[in-house]
Amino acid sequence: MNYCKKAFFEMGGIECRQDGKDGIFLRITIEKMVWLVFLCLLVGGAERKYQETVRMDRFQNKFLVESFSTQWRMLEGEYAMVYYRENAEEARMILDLADSYFPMVARDFSWNRKEKVEYVLYDDSLEMKQALQMKEEDALPMGAYYHGAAAVLSPSLWAKGNEDWQRAEEFIENGPVVHEMLHFAMDEVSKGRYPHWFSEGVVLYYEKKYTGFEWAKEEKAKSKEITMEELYHGFDKLNPALAYRKSYDWVRGFVSQYGEDALQELIRSGKMCLRP
Repeated sequence: MNYCKKAFFEMGGIECRQDGKDGIFLRITIEKMVWLVFLCLLVGGAERKYQETVRMDRFQNKFLVESFSTQWRMLEGEYAMVYYRENAEEARMILDLADSYFPMVARDFSWNRKEKVEYVLYDDSLEMKQALQMKEEDALPMGAYYHGAAAVLSPSLWAKGNEDWQRAEEFIENGPVVHEMLHFAMDEVSKGRYPHWFSEGVVLYYEKKYTGFEWAKEEKAKSKEITMEELYHGFDKLNPALAYRKSYDWVRGFVSQYGEDALQELIRSGKMCLRP
């Protein structure tokens, strides 16, 4: 792993701490994902077989509120399943996106997940906050990965536009589906051994690869002022646009010099438990 040690010194001076305490975080998605081809898939009606049920006995995640067990429905696709209450159209959109992204994520992360990726669609902001154990005054994310499932806020509560097709297009461009799936994959293959900033940088790197979207280009120069110590010890207190950009640039720089295979090895090694 000489390339890792070399990169640590060249890109910020990183020392490993393998205690796993920085493994799981709430993920707040505000970036824009541009992949309009999915709109064509949705409108074109790609053939899929769905299963709809109100049985929740298969859903084992711990972060959901107690009321989750009452009258939720499920759509099941090839690689994912979506739990929802009423809005089957939005649930199908999430499922289409998840099933489209999964093969790419599984390939790049060598993610041999046999069980389907689970999403929960919330059409009530308060219920989602309760499920994620957030305070009522906290800003609500569009999506969050936590303990083996991805929570998604209904685009009807945040997407722009008055028409259904406008909200659908906004969700495809801005929604959190691939972001949270990437966090899920990274969490499993690394066994939770990474700092928050590194996970966001990795996710943004692969989002750029899959969708073409690059996070906060206009903040690239200013983000260079952030130190590695600040990323590790104060990531959540930094300006999000700058902090995420700095994280993305670090990962992109590492891949540019050492390649994606080295990045995946670094993710699995746990050596990004950083102590500057």
